[in-house]
Amino acid sequence: MKYFIPFILFAGIAAAEPLLHQQIILKRDASPGAFAIPKLVITPQGTAIIVAQERLGGDWGQPISPIIMRSTDGGDTWSTPESLIAEDFPARNDLIIKPTGIVVDTRTGRIFVFISAAPIELPNGRPLMEQWFYRHIQETRALGRTWYLVTSDDEGQTWSEPKSIVDQLINKPHWQEWSPVHSGIQLKNGPHKGRLVVPARCYTPDEDPSTLDWRFQTNSVIFSDDGGETWTPGARTGDFLGECSIVERTDGAIYMNQRASPGNGRVAERWYTVSHDGGTTFEPTKTTGLPDVLCHVGLTSAVDENEQPIMLMSSIPGSSRERLSISTSTDGVSWRVRRVLEPGPAAYSDLRTLSNGDILCVYETGETESRRDLAIARFNLEWVNETP
Repeated sequence: MKYFIPFILFAGIAAAEPLLHQQIILKRDASPGAFAIPKLVITPQGTAIIVAQERLGGDWGQPISPIIMRSTDGGDTWSTPESLIAEDFPARNDLIIKPTGIVVDTRTGRIFVFISAAPIELPNGRPLMEQWFYRHIQETRALGRTWYLVTSDDEGQTWSEPKSIVDQLINKPHWQEWSPVHSGIQLKNGPHKGRLVVPARCYTPDEDPSTLDWRFQTNSVIFSDDGGETWTPGARTGDFLGECSIVERTDGAIYMNQRASPGNGRVAERWYTVSHDGGTTFEPTKTTGLPDVLCHVGLTSAVDENEQPIMLMSSIPGSSRERLSISTSTDGVSWRVRRVLEPGPAAYSDLRTLSNGDILCVYETGETESRRDLAIARFNLEWVNETP
């Protein structure tokens, strides 16, 4: 069955010519560091919003700042990147601050950005690294680990003061918070119409961990039924699972596509699951069979030339972080790789569909590194379906 959200096609309009336009929108000149982990949404007014990380090093132990860029012309031009956090924000220089999730309430136009904060250093002066974090989750919170939410009511031009929501994201004290991990959606169909849903990643060991075991890495969602005032953690989807992306089906169900985590629990393929109750529960996770380099993906929906719903994914179906590709599916179970969007180095990406049916893809890239610069591509289904 074909479930995914159709966009309106207007009768009598001739088929468009294939379109592909790509450009670097942020270039990292200094070394080390990168512009990383981009997320993309489109507001009801058509403004494209990208949030990303400005890094001076890697994932941990070096300063990271949250930045935002805006486009009001369909991605052709972009604003100068600005910080989502004020310069005088308390302890800013002692924290890594990442924008990890974003969602828009289409009823009000309010944009929500989820921001994680974690210490750069341990009390002994050594860098706080990922292994230590997962082994000492409660201790890390005591050292400053928290979650904030910032909002904008003017198309991303100005932002509220950060509001702590960490207590809403903690399910059990020894579990990692239900960590927003990508761009979210607002349900348009079904009994949970209007619900804001954001994909989340979590680490859920049986007890306070002493070692890092990727078996406990799982995915979920957080959701809000009161316009983003409060957020509720959803159900876990399975073990050995990494970051996830979501899209709504036309029946109101949430389709989630997931990467595998390191370890022998799952092979390096894309995995999927479905929730029929707004994220409260999920079906057992199953494989799509699409190869994956263990990298985050973009996910969006559109309609094909026959006015049938179709899903699109930006992913790297290879063994190294290069050749970012666009795949399509009509059911979310099986995927077909259609076009190579970026033949060179590339990594994390995100996808959104514009009101005219064109698609925007923001992605990490670089001349010799997969994570250094940020690029944007605008293309249409005619390009996707064109024989290269």
